[in-house]
Amino acid sequence: FLNKWSGFFFAPVQDGYVIPGPIKQLMEQKKQNQFYMLIDAVSQYGSLANDYLQLYPASDDSSATSQANNAPREYFTISQNMWGQLWIKGCSKGLYQYLYDHAPPGTEKTTGCDHGSELPYFLNTISKNASPSERALADKMSNYIVNFISKYDPNGDNLEKWSSQSVGSKTVMGLGNKFGDKSIASGQTDKKIDFVKRFMSSRGVL
Repeated sequence: FLNKWSGFFFAPVQDGYVIPGPIKQLMEQKKQNQFYMLIDAVSQYGSLANDYLQLYPASDDSSATSQANNAPREYFTISQNMWGQLWIKGCSKGLYQYLYDHAPPGTEKTTGCDHGSELPYFLNTISKNASPSERALADKMSNYIVNFISKYDPNGDNLEKWSSQSVGSKTVMGLGNKFGDKSIASGQTDKKIDFVKRFMSSRGVL
């Protein structure tokens, strides 16, 4: 049986064993386990909606799609940066953060540059039929990793400089389509950092 992920975000994994087929199909065939169940929703998920809409406004489908990508990307980048800022206060070793933006060929209009897209390039395990530009990207990306593993510093080999995290830094290393320093947010950086801090505080994280 081909193990595969199918669904949206936190949907169950159709593994062929515990879940032997598509969820909807199993229920239509009355093959689900028999037990009593409660299901729910809640009326409110937070008080920061207006602030969010000010930072990520959308007036049509195109801008809504763009902001739906911008918001989670910047949330993760900013929260990682915050964690990095905390980490380096108590650790003298280098910490290197990156933001990768190159979608694998053929996925530009579907999944795009999704979670883990950079790994085949870091490991230089892309297809043997890959184009010369893809090969060049994989060579460069894997050089960063080899340098980091061998000397705890990704820099060298005439690669674009990758600065380690420093106190107060609001940039990361851009990898993929462009290499070099990249802001952790595309505009209103300080306000977005404040928003993430308030959101995390409201959830008891900070």
